[in-house]
Amino acid sequence: MHNDDAGARNILSLMGRPLGRCLIAAEKALVRMALCGWPERGASVMEVNCGPGQLQPVLSDMGFDAYGCEAMPLLRQAFASNLSARYSAEPAHADLLPYDDGCFDWTLVHLEWTGCEESLAKVLAEARRISRSGMAVLYWNRYSLGAMEKRFPLSPLSGWAVKRVLQEFCPAGIDRFSALALPWRYWRKGRAKADSLSARAAAWLCRALNEPHCWGLGSIGLVRAEFSPPKSMTARPLRIEMLCPQRKELALAEQSRQSQPLFPYKDAPCGKPACGTTKAGSRPEKSEISL
Repeated sequence: MHNDDAGARNILSLMGRPLGRCLIAAEKALVRMALCGWPERGASVMEVNCGPGQLQPVLSDMGFDAYGCEAMPLLRQAFASNLSARYSAEPAHADLLPYDDGCFDWTLVHLEWTGCEESLAKVLAEARRISRSGMAVLYWNRYSLGAMEKRFPLSPLSGWAVKRVLQEFCPAGIDRFSALALPWRYWRKGRAKADSLSARAAAWLCRALNEPHCWGLGSIGLVRAEFSPPKSMTARPLRIEMLCPQRKELALAEQSRQSQPLFPYKDAPCGKPACGTTKAGSRPEKSEISL
């Protein structure tokens, strides 16, 4: 990852330009749209690679308990100078986070500022480890019209690569969003005032195409993954069946029938019936025939 001071200065310089401000505004709108389905009140979210903290107030306004971590010292200094004391950014690398497993409800990872294509799987695995409910990934889309022009000190990534890695953690529940679908020269035209009807129509079209959408073709992309809740094991109660008197008598009769011997004449010698008894279907002895 690029943790040097030169990379941090380039990022801060971009945020001070009009195009950088358009970029930050698009990210804020994209986060509001993509994360509006997450339960906010009382839920914690960790913003990994938070930079100067442009999204911390947005997450707090949505109701999250927002936390941040950043590896670049200059960006942490900008974080402290831009935001109040209620926000803090801890020093941490995205591929080795100093947090326990499932420490936060949600995690938002920034990949547009730092290049981590070679360690993408490790970075996303760390974010998955500290998340309980889900995670989201912000990235600079390599195959967008804005990324085709080398004007930004950003690290392009493929949205399909991010989604493919996230599918290893959760096969279902992955959605893609993006913003700024037009080239960078049209980012500000949607905000400019227009007098003629054609200019107003062009401004409306630029604004509609640059707003957040679910196409995945914009310059700024976001992939959201929601994890399925763990299934709890519930002990089944002991089933006690109450027998009515009639069924109880039938059960006792069946039990007594099964306890009878299979050979009732086993005590008699040579298999013959005992004295005073005869086998069914046999003829009596001569001594027993009355004259």
